[in-house]
Amino acid sequence: MNPDQFATPNLDTEQRGILIVAIIAALASVVVAVVDTSRFFHVYLIAFVFWAEVAMGCLGLVLLNNLVNGRWLYPVQRFAEAGARTMPLLLLAFVPVIFGLRELYPWFGATELEGGKAFFLQPAFFVGRSLFYLAVWSVLAYVLTGWSYQRDTADTAGLEGRSRTWSALGAVVFVLTTSLAAFDWTMSLTPEWFSSVYGWLSLARAGLTTMALLLLVLAFFWDRAPLKSIITAPIVKDMGSLLLVAFLAWGYLGITQFLVIWSANVSYNVSWYAPRVAGTWETFTLAFLLLHALLLVLLLLPNIKRSKGVLVVLALVVFLLRIMELYWVVMPGAMPQFQFQAWDLAPLLALGGLWLAVALYFLGQARLLPVHHPSLAHDAAESGHEAAASSS
Repeated sequence: MNPDQFATPNLDTEQRGILIVAIIAALASVVVAVVDTSRFFHVYLIAFVFWAEVAMGCLGLVLLNNLVNGRWLYPVQRFAEAGARTMPLLLLAFVPVIFGLRELYPWFGATELEGGKAFFLQPAFFVGRSLFYLAVWSVLAYVLTGWSYQRDTADTAGLEGRSRTWSALGAVVFVLTTSLAAFDWTMSLTPEWFSSVYGWLSLARAGLTTMALLLLVLAFFWDRAPLKSIITAPIVKDMGSLLLVAFLAWGYLGITQFLVIWSANVSYNVSWYAPRVAGTWETFTLAFLLLHALLLVLLLLPNIKRSKGVLVVLALVVFLLRIMELYWVVMPGAMPQFQFQAWDLAPLLALGGLWLAVALYFLGQARLLPVHHPSLAHDAAESGHEAAASSS
């Protein structure tokens, strides 16, 4: 293929618009921080974990793509790589969480925690681990995406083999560190509670959120060159199937955790679920479950994933439900009754706008589609076989 067919997008206008929204939301966040400091830190934690999980999901797809070279990841590969490169931004975004440790975590300053948790949840150790996770993910992201960008100018077999080796080792490190990050950032909000499934559930949520966001970004580009020529009906169906698979993995792990813990009927185990099914949170939880049941039915309909428009709407719903889920994970410990305020979205929009602007910057630094990819070689080989068969 001619590399000139692969455009490098100019996204300056989009970046400016997103940054304006981010600045306005940041100013609103300052107001929230002054009026209600405790609430601000809790909604900021939601924003930080949400966008950290999106970046984690992007890095996970980069690792997966290097291992399997799937053609179904080809249209969104550069979007995932740009998202993975935002990891250093999250190192800075973690700073407000450090200042809010006392407001956020009941274990702050506690010495009577069971099972060695008093040592594990020391503030300095907690912060050091979190910075370590983000640093490791940053290194993985920049090394792997750097090699991917290099392959645009030369189809170097050595780079491909090196990427696969690093991705195989990196996948092990990635799963371990993302699980530990989930234990630290959100599970320790209830320090007396533990779930061995929680890390996997958090990773599944990250994958689901990322698939939904990548579909929304892809929809912005799929009527433009060069994506317009490759976004065929089978590709659209594949993306819809990936969204369904991510949804089913998340649902399976969530149900497994609930059934195992709730059926055991041990007070310290159900302590995590109890606040989320009490008072007005019960209505929130029921609405959350009903929306997911409806979404599952729609995703299972045979022809619905073939429609671009419908698929975009479903991806948007999935994306918004993940925000709703993290609100449900974080806020019940701080609010015995559900009390949503519009200002709660300010940190989410501020950090999200900055994250998207940085991701678009990286997206504009490389070609929108990789020039050298195994799926292209496969398609070329198939075309050659068809031409040879036709001439014979």
